[in-house]
Amino acid sequence: MNAPSPFDKIPLEFDEREHNLLLKAEPLASQVPDEVRNAIRLGDCYYCLLTVAELVHLGDAIRESLPKVSELEDRKCLYGLWIRIGDTLEASFLSEEEGFSSSRLPFAFPPELEKDIWALLQDGGFSSVEEAKAAIGRFVDDYNHTPQEELGGLSPGRLGTLVWSDWNSPDSAVKFSPELTLEQVKEARIFSNARWFLSRLKEEGGAKVTGKGYLNRKFVKTASAGMVFGDNYSDVLEWIEDMTINEYDLSPLHQLRVVLKLGGLIRKIKGMFHITRRGEAMLADEKAGELFVHLFKTFFVKLDLASLDGYPEMPEIQDTVAFSFYRLSRLAGDWNEGEELAGHLFLPVVRQWIPGARGIEGLCYTRLYRPLDEFGLLALRDLPIEKPWDRHYEVRKTPLFDRLLKFEV
Repeated sequence: MNAPSPFDKIPLEFDEREHNLLLKAEPLASQVPDEVRNAIRLGDCYYCLLTVAELVHLGDAIRESLPKVSELEDRKCLYGLWIRIGDTLEASFLSEEEGFSSSRLPFAFPPELEKDIWALLQDGGFSSVEEAKAAIGRFVDDYNHTPQEELGGLSPGRLGTLVWSDWNSPDSAVKFSPELTLEQVKEARIFSNARWFLSRLKEEGGAKVTGKGYLNRKFVKTASAGMVFGDNYSDVLEWIEDMTINEYDLSPLHQLRVVLKLGGLIRKIKGMFHITRRGEAMLADEKAGELFVHLFKTFFVKLDLASLDGYPEMPEIQDTVAFSFYRLSRLAGDWNEGEELAGHLFLPVVRQWIPGARGIEGLCYTRLYRPLDEFGLLALRDLPIEKPWDRHYEVRKTPLFDRLLKFEV
């Protein structure tokens, strides 16, 4: 967890005596922020939210006022509050591994509901923490079950079920067809290339690894002729035809090798890449559907999608990729202009960090559209462009998309 900024809000709790002293003890009272004056009372305690900067300022004001407070018991009370503020600030800078919880209120709620929750507490006239917790529970439960247009018509609760599903669990909201046949998936480039790669390793007893851990140049050259590439890669193949090339010069091969290794279908032993028993078993024609699903899950869960482009890492895209697939299932039945469609495929919490529509389109293209095209799940077709460096195209899902993926939300 990153250290909070001066503008992050931190809950502060104090009792009635502390509250009275903050409002009445001079010269402290004139330096107390309005949030303290308007603190919410729940039972015997008061609660308010202060920014880090406000909390630091309040602590300094208490420390400077201590010598001027005449009553010993009042000084002890304020001194205890000053110590507690210091402890709160120190805890807010601890790492997540050290167990810090950003909320010290006696209840928890989604951050985006903070304003509404505090308004509820201020207007509710609650006499106890338990009464407030019950009201907040009802409020949050209603929120979690209300569909929202910006969430693709899902409620926050159903969205959480979709996004955080374990794709290997029988309870997952994302379902994969176990009955795909070789005939249905054989045209998918990544599937075809995976079978070619695994077959070569099996037939040749492995492939030598370079000193830096890559496939050797002979294997790479063979792959450039034996693998299937998209139309957009023809210029690259023509350019490297008479060249000595390395694995990273042939990006589809490099990505495939990484995926196969992450998926446990190949492994490196004593300077050689070898097919594993699992990889060999999945070469069988009757295992085509299983291999296809395994490649898909490995690609979108284990492979770092940021490695596909030069954009910032943005792990939120990969963390919420199930939502993107869900939206494609609903919106991409017919041809859609790529940039326009991209604006509907990321959650608002993801889009807010991406600069502009072109940035959203670029990330969609490299981390969703192009990979799904390799899996034969999306079709892309170019549209006329005005400038050579423009990218203008349409997207739609293929019949295989709906055969592979179902969503129980």
